[in-house]
Amino acid sequence: MTAGARGGAAVRTKIIKDIVHTFIRLPEDFVASIVDTPLVQRMRRIQQLSLAQQVYPGAVHTRFEHSLGVAYTMKMALESIRQNLEELVIPSIHRVESVDKGVRAGLARFLERLGRELGELEKEAVTAALLHDIGHIGMSHIAEMGLNDRLLVYYPNRPGLVVPTMGRHEDIVIKMARLMARSGVEVLYSSRRVDLDTVCEILEYAYSDNRKPLCTRGVELARPKTGKLDKVLDMDFNGGEVRRVALCIIARLLDSNIDVDRADYILRDSIHTGNTSGVYDINRYYAVLTVVPRLQNTGANTYRAHFMLGVLDKGLSVVENMLLSRIYMYTDVYLHDISMIYSAMVSRIMAILYLASLNLLHDSQEDPRAREILERHPYLDALARFMVAIKLGDTGGDGFYSELARRYRSLGDLELLLAQLTDDAFYMTLASIYSGRSQDLLEYISGMGPWGGEACLATALYTHGVMARRHASALIATGERTARLIQSIEGYEAQVDNVLRRSLRPLIVVNWARHRPYKDTVTHRIHVFRRRHPLSPVELHADERAMVTKKIKDEAYSKILIAFPGQAGDARLPSPWEVRGGKLASYMEQVGVERIAGPCGLTAEEAGRLVKRSSRSAVELADTLMSLV
Repeated sequence: MTAGARGGAAVRTKIIKDIVHTFIRLPEDFVASIVDTPLVQRMRRIQQLSLAQQVYPGAVHTRFEHSLGVAYTMKMALESIRQNLEELVIPSIHRVESVDKGVRAGLARFLERLGRELGELEKEAVTAALLHDIGHIGMSHIAEMGLNDRLLVYYPNRPGLVVPTMGRHEDIVIKMARLMARSGVEVLYSSRRVDLDTVCEILEYAYSDNRKPLCTRGVELARPKTGKLDKVLDMDFNGGEVRRVALCIIARLLDSNIDVDRADYILRDSIHTGNTSGVYDINRYYAVLTVVPRLQNTGANTYRAHFMLGVLDKGLSVVENMLLSRIYMYTDVYLHDISMIYSAMVSRIMAILYLASLNLLHDSQEDPRAREILERHPYLDALARFMVAIKLGDTGGDGFYSELARRYRSLGDLELLLAQLTDDAFYMTLASIYSGRSQDLLEYISGMGPWGGEACLATALYTHGVMARRHASALIATGERTARLIQSIEGYEAQVDNVLRRSLRPLIVVNWARHRPYKDTVTHRIHVFRRRHPLSPVELHADERAMVTKKIKDEAYSKILIAFPGQAGDARLPSPWEVRGGKLASYMEQVGVERIAGPCGLTAEEAGRLVKRSSRSAVELADTLMSLV
């Protein structure tokens, strides 16, 4: 620990050894009041890259260390931005002779106040950065896939069963932060209390589609209506705009092309996977971050100023290196074929188990057998209760769901449920299925509607594949047509959605990823502060030195796969599909079909037919999907 001084009082600092930042330095009272709480500590039990460890055994780092890294990166980024404002941006504005002195003075005054506001909001910004991943449950993004699986929508469920999907984990982050604020949680930062309502505002500016447009609005600067005409007058501005701009700058530090989230995870994931192509200079990244002003003359006495997160002109190389590093991490790690196949398998297991948990929870009101199954599988019980509470807590639902949502509205109740939704809890459920000790659960799944038998087989077979490391087969496609297809799927385009609805079976899983290395949206664009033209910035891709960004600006790296347990056989596949064979079907024969399919009430012949049909259906689905784009 070290001691510093702030406002005349000693501030104790907690030093944490870290593989990326060497040392993470945060106020000791901040660590004690928020980092060391169960809500944050639970992230120690959630891995950052989930199933990437199937390919890269060292990729076992956690959301906890990443969140600490993002909090520290936010702290360092804000310090650098304030320093660059004071030493480079404001002095450069004062030297612009083509702009009226009063306008320059008003603009400089705004930026001075903005720098002070960013300093005042540091405690809230660092807290928001620390909490940015608290909406993740076990298996992180794979859980998002599973709990948003179209199977949940199209499965022929019993009448009256409500199946809430997860949506985005960022929405859960905002809800949990709001609960913290309403519950009166006290978070301290260098002996000052963190305003959790402001933390919520930052998260909403970063992740809410309703708030983001507020960050594209300019600030009106106007001459005072009174004063001597022969005297150069400063420009007036609404003081509340300073706070709004500050919140927007912090929000862009949480979500943009150069945000502190990716600044940490690119390096952290690169180190833990051993993929050195993801390395860039993070200290140089801090040093070049700044607020970039742009000034527009809107009339005789009025101007509109925009203030964007951006980089100094000397920082182009490190920013482009960061963009390239992220591309390589996507192509080499995040979109790795085997990792994506395992992700597809686990997402389908999770979707089916989630359906089972909702059915069990509903039945447990009157059926002792359902209560017993939930008691033996606390992960399933917590999953169903958490999803009902977090998704129906505002509306309350009807009847049984209304009562359940009311029961889990407090922060403490939801923290208790979240504590049970970790990677290890999920793997314990898989281990129970793999070892044959969950026959009652599989039997229950097999009775869930007309797809019950296949859903049970998919759960058992994919669980065996994950636990014994035998991945499914997959049809894989990349390229421009794939990017268009993914866009249609994500947009629920009617024709594609109808095909998926007709073709979807529990044994067939569609998984995809689409990565744009440079998001060309207003809130994500990277602006370059040019010291010779401080009020006329350019976007990064428009700078003559930005060779990399010019080429990647409109590019997308996409991959889509259709996973299934069998073999594609000799079927002729349309371009650009390729077959990635797996050992899951042969593994089932090796260990005995009866062991896997028996608890589902299926004979060896019935299970074999389902697996073969899944292979044919996967090929037909691949053919049909590509014909639509």
